[in-house]
Amino acid sequence: MGKMEYLKSMPIAVLGGGAVGKTCATDMKLAGREVRLYDIMPFANTSLKNIDKTGILLDGVQRNRDCFERSGRAHFDLVTSDMAAAVNGAGLIVVACGSWGHEGIFRELIPHLEDGMVVNIFADNFACLLLRKLMRDMGCTKKVIVGGWSSAPYGTRIESIGKFQFPHVGAKYRAITLRGAACL
Repeated sequence: MGKMEYLKSMPIAVLGGGAVGKTCATDMKLAGREVRLYDIMPFANTSLKNIDKTGILLDGVQRNRDCFERSGRAHFDLVTSDMAAAVNGAGLIVVACGSWGHEGIFRELIPHLEDGMVVNIFADNFACLLLRKLMRDMGCTKKVIVGGWSSAPYGTRIESIGKFQFPHVGAKYRAITLRGAACL
């Protein structure tokens, strides 16, 4: 795949509507990227309900070595439970869910993979190996890079009262470096 400059102009798909997924999506959108946020659950019962109208507010202390922080409200280019709509034409795919959700998301994702895509998994828990195994099992020969990361890039929480979740994520920590590995 050589130089990866082509990724700069391509949409980003974030798969997972939890704290890490919302924070990744919000941070990337605030950085000026086209971002599509996907969650497997119907939105009527999740914290993504009405996100297309409200956006998500990112704030917090964001402790890190370099004192980098980004705050603001982001409105996404797409919020969906349709995997094809989320990932078709995307260059970077961020899988941000617990390990319990990896296999289901991967099985839905694999038919939509395209040559040149980069898939990052936060946190990995051997998910990069699972994704490659499922790709083989499902006959997928697309040339993608899969990166598995030891941790999420943020220490983050969704603000909630009782069962109500606000369209807000508070980042307490922002990783400057993460340990990871790639499966080419």
